[in-house]
Amino acid sequence: NAILSRWPLLDVRDLKLPGRLEGRGCLIARVDAPVPLTVASLHLSLGSTDQTSQLFFIANSLKEAGLWAAMGDFNCQAHGAPLIAFCKLSGGQSPQPPQLTYPSWKPRWAYDHIIASEDLLLHRYRSLAIVQSDHLPVTAEFEV
Repeated sequence: NAILSRWPLLDVRDLKLPGRLEGRGCLIARVDAPVPLTVASLHLSLGSTDQTSQLFFIANSLKEAGLWAAMGDFNCQAHGAPLIAFCKLSGGQSPQPPQLTYPSWKPRWAYDHIIASEDLLLHRYRSLAIVQSDHLPVTAEFEV
């Protein structure tokens, strides 16, 4: 997981996510921008049980964040139970329509997402046809 920013990153935390298998994580940092924003870059497990507990863990880590965005490989559909529960618990919003990102060579599923706090408006949300891995990247612009 990585966060690239033109502004300094503060309070960087590398969270090891709970789950049956080790290795999944979430990098959280506060971006010291003109309007401060907390960013979470994540990679979740494949199973819905682990995804639910991991997203619960991340939602609790974002509780006091103010404006935030969580992004990365959720390994689950936007309309799936883990992501719906995460949005309800965290006050996050999932952009519509979800973008197909997996597999990158012939996208059939929307596994990669940008979820934002309710105070952030997402514009130009889309996947990019850049094949650098087995998932296509997603991009969005934010408005406060």
